[in-house]
Amino acid sequence: APSARFALGLTFGTKKSQRAIQNLTKNAISPAKHGQTTPGQRHSALDPVASAVVSSMAAAAPIVSTREDFQAAIDSSAPRPQHNPDAETPAEVYPIDQLVGRGTLRQMTVKEWQDKASDGKEILTKSRFVSHRVQRIASEGDVRMLKTLKYLLLLIEWNNILLPGSRGVGRKIPERNQVQEKLATWGGDLVDGVTKRFADDGRSLSRWQLDHLMTHICALCVTVDPEKFMTDVYDIREDLRLENKDVRKYFKEIGCRVVAPTDAERMRWGFGKAEVASHQVAKLRLPLEFPKMRTVQTKGRR
Repeated sequence: APSARFALGLTFGTKKSQRAIQNLTKNAISPAKHGQTTPGQRHSALDPVASAVVSSMAAAAPIVSTREDFQAAIDSSAPRPQHNPDAETPAEVYPIDQLVGRGTLRQMTVKEWQDKASDGKEILTKSRFVSHRVQRIASEGDVRMLKTLKYLLLLIEWNNILLPGSRGVGRKIPERNQVQEKLATWGGDLVDGVTKRFADDGRSLSRWQLDHLMTHICALCVTVDPEKFMTDVYDIREDLRLENKDVRKYFKEIGCRVVAPTDAERMRWGFGKAEVASHQVAKLRLPLEFPKMRTVQTKGRR
């Protein structure tokens, strides 16, 4: 649970530092996300997850003595999949068994995709990202990767049925009968598994939980893309209806470098120089580069 992972204490004793920590919790990755805060609307108090986090911090209150320790505390509580700090290759950073789960992989059926790929038929889905890559992955015969791609499709479709949250914070899950109707092609157990994984109460997602979902999706994108641990962010940005700055933040949150495509990449993917701004490339490379805690340098008295 996020609160347990956040229980590392209020590092610096000043009120200013305490407010800074609360802001990190309250805002997760960014303060107003997914177009849910209207102009002039004030942000609400801490959502339930963030409130639990701050309460646990105050209760535990161990001493974190250095800036490096504080950065480690922030990293451990960030809304992203748990990564393997001992990874020696990009494939080991976010293992598929952890991103998806062995039980979920066993439940995924991909025979229809395999049959269509064998017959040379087009495979259409509700996702640009998946539709533009499924044929190639299916033709390569990697069943495990194909199942991982299908799980990614489930997360995208599940995300896209969510409703705006209360007072513009997070998202609300539709009523169960509406979820079943909108995701009728998926088994109920698979859908329920996603709901339990990303929404503790089964009814809504806090801002932290929504960011957690988005970073999982991004980690899956760089894992399944045939380009091997790099991906053009354009398709998933369109699928998730995000702005450029937001999709960049999510990929950076999982340790990716987000850069302009090289001329060779641009030519291989078939878009012109004028489109480069929309086709940034997220690359998962070692060593990982996670966002760092920002500090404000103050000038000493003269």
